[in-house]
Amino acid sequence: MDILTVDMETYYDKDFSLSKMQTDAYVLDKRFEVIGQDYGDVVAAGLEALRTVGRRGADTGKFIMNASEIRALNDVMELHDAQMDVIVLKDMERAIELVNKEYQLRRMTPIVENT
Repeated sequence: MDILTVDMETYYDKDFSLSKMQTDAYVLDKRFEVIGQDYGDVVAAGLEALRTVGRRGADTGKFIMNASEIRALNDVMELHDAQMDVIVLKDMERAIELVNKEYQLRRMTPIVENT
């Protein structure tokens, strides 16, 4: 999967600038806008496939995927690999910090929820 990202600032504010903010704060800000290709549908499909396989596996003890689940997980892994090709260590460290913070705040959804 080849991904090309071009950042063109269409909104200008002396305080809202990637050069003055951390990347995660910049893209999570309400003023940030994605124009063009968004991969949210790929991520959502992959997450749904992962949760479905997890639920089914927890019930049956067999973690066997069907064709659509394999396709969705392959697509999200391809997106993941493309991201890994372009990030730097500092980006990874920020991502890990964000994941840890979300975990501590209990904002994460487990693959299989306890009932």
